[in-house]
Amino acid sequence: MDFERKIKWIEHEAKDALDKLESIKADLVEAQTKTEKLLAIAESVGVTVISIGKKHPAIDSTGDFPFGASGSIFTPLDDRHNGWPAAWHIAEKAGVSQGGGNSGQHQADTSKLVDGVYELRNGNWARIDLED
Repeated sequence: MDFERKIKWIEHEAKDALDKLESIKADLVEAQTKTEKLLAIAESVGVTVISIGKKHPAIDSTGDFPFGASGSIFTPLDDRHNGWPAAWHIAEKAGVSQGGGNSGQHQADTSKLVDGVYELRNGNWARIDLED
């Protein structure tokens, strides 16, 4: 058996895996920062629960939504900003709008956000989809 060759191959694969891990960690930091910005925008317009890419019973607009939740931001149907669904304003202000939406939902580029359902509790955002 060519142990030297096997060792070199595994070392190469391990280095590639570590490089990918570091890249994903950097992407996560960027996504956390952008998600915090989006949540701050939501809070500024009075939204206290919001979903990024997930259906959840805490947000009524996700219940009967006929399409997948991926690539969407959801807010409760009654949450509005200047007469428009709050989700629309939040997506546009955060720079992730993908143009279209429904009441309580807006298509968004969520690739640089951390998917989840967030609720404002005592001035801090908590991820509630992990509590289920």
